[in-house]
Amino acid sequence: MGAPSRRQAIGCGVMLWAVCAVATGCAPVFGSKLPPPDLVQVPDAASAGLPAGAPPRPVPLVFTSPGTPRGTARTLAQEPERRRTTPDAASARAQTARADVRTRQLEVIRQQVTQFGELRYLRSRRVPDSVCRNQTPGGDAVLHTFFSYSKNVAVYVRMCGERVVDVRDRAGATPAASPDEQKEAIDLAQQDPRLKDQVADLRPQALVTGICRGRLLATLCSHRTLFVTFTKLGEEAPRYQAEVDLVDRRLLTAGPSAPASAVRPNAQPLQPALLDESREVWSGDAAWKGWKFHYEMDEGAQAGLVIENVEYQGQQFIRKMSLPVIRVKYKRDSVLYMPWTWRIFDRGCGPFKDQIDREAVRTIQRPVPTPGADDHPQPCPHAICYREWTDGDIAWLELGAYARIGQYHIYQAWYFSGPARDRGPRPPAQIAPVVWSGGVACDMEHTHHPYWRLHFDIDGQGQDQLLVRRGDKWAIHSTEAEDLKVTAAGSANWLVRRPDSRRGVWIVPGDGDGAPDRFANHDLSVRRYHDYEDDDWEFDFYDDLGYADKEPVDRQSDVVWYIGHAHHVTTGETRNRWQWHRAGPYLVIQPAR
Repeated sequence: MGAPSRRQAIGCGVMLWAVCAVATGCAPVFGSKLPPPDLVQVPDAASAGLPAGAPPRPVPLVFTSPGTPRGTARTLAQEPERRRTTPDAASARAQTARADVRTRQLEVIRQQVTQFGELRYLRSRRVPDSVCRNQTPGGDAVLHTFFSYSKNVAVYVRMCGERVVDVRDRAGATPAASPDEQKEAIDLAQQDPRLKDQVADLRPQALVTGICRGRLLATLCSHRTLFVTFTKLGEEAPRYQAEVDLVDRRLLTAGPSAPASAVRPNAQPLQPALLDESREVWSGDAAWKGWKFHYEMDEGAQAGLVIENVEYQGQQFIRKMSLPVIRVKYKRDSVLYMPWTWRIFDRGCGPFKDQIDREAVRTIQRPVPTPGADDHPQPCPHAICYREWTDGDIAWLELGAYARIGQYHIYQAWYFSGPARDRGPRPPAQIAPVVWSGGVACDMEHTHHPYWRLHFDIDGQGQDQLLVRRGDKWAIHSTEAEDLKVTAAGSANWLVRRPDSRRGVWIVPGDGDGAPDRFANHDLSVRRYHDYEDDDWEFDFYDDLGYADKEPVDRQSDVVWYIGHAHHVTTGETRNRWQWHRAGPYLVIQPAR
């Protein structure tokens, strides 16, 4: 008999831990001790041209009452340098033409990609044009994502025009559910005799789950399975939940999600309006106080609100910034399943992978609890929200997107700083990527782990260098590796720079970033850039970031992944059913000297 597969091994481990959890309350162990990164010590920082003195102290983001950050906020239409366009007849024709091309591409795939059985279409998105650079004939580069129900694998098909150029399958990958899958799962749950009389007037949500609890012991799902919840308007904790197997079209579990005493009302219920994409602007360019960049939320992409080609004072610092995933780990995700005592024993939940795309974005039509406070912001009638305000000597520009993924409220924002006045103090320019998260899928302690992908490529020369500073000691990351904010050697600040120009960007941990755990056991990863890795998150629920091939990263085009850890203890929330929790670093610009 051969060695057990990884899925079998994990399944056995989950089963063993389930018994252990019930008996002793022990927790599962995820990940392992990080291997030491390949670091080259810098003996003389001065001769290396490294900054002397203390690392930069970013200007903290401060949110105060009433409702908006201190100062004045302007609406989108009042910003003259940020271009908006209204779709016209020509753009409508272009959209129809793209839809026709997609239809022809999908037909080509169904005729040529037959080794995985029938494929369930999930979504499509553009990919870098370099995919088609050496292809004849060429055409637009597009990635189509499918799922094979019969093989239980995700299938990724890259095309140049109407030609298939690459097909990859990934066992264990669990792409986010398509709208059709969500509707199918919700319909099956609503028709189930155990739920149909209870959930008719409740709001449904659905997302892919990785642990199935329909057997004696919870195990990794062997089929494509969605976790469906039903919530009463004005409440945040779901009343009922179900696990729906889309392959067999049956419910694995169905019933109340929590005792009635745990369902606390939300003081400010939200009724967001769905977007009318024909009138919505999903991309544009910004020029503000020395900053220039492009922003977009591309159709079919699952990387949140993306910022590209970031320049400051005419110099390029960052090629692309995105948020491919927010991994969510609940305190208990695998427990003994007793159908006749659901409320007592089956309190496991998750894990989940939250990915922001257009389908998840909502406009804010009614007050929502302000990130970081108990007051409420102004409504935002657009998919991409905009605010500008001043705080003393600092001016702030905010671009953000509000999303609902399952029961979660997520606000992803990018904050750019600049001088509030033309003369006077000029604090260092910085960017603050922030994820605000609130709400619960289950009324249980959990942690949100946002993964920011930061492709630097300073000056576009492919000569990035990642240094880490702990105290007065400097070292250079020479190969792909993981790193921690705090080690025995001290607390870390990282600097990505181009050595010959000494221009760079500091990565300073935020005060709400928390500590790594056994589910997400590091704070930063560095990878050498490859266009085929600039993709949607393709790893399984218990798999952390891959692409670790020990490739050299010194003086290369580098991608840095920064991971936050926003812990959420639900039992402490009394005024409101959900509160915002924040994570995110500061990116401080170091201009050439």
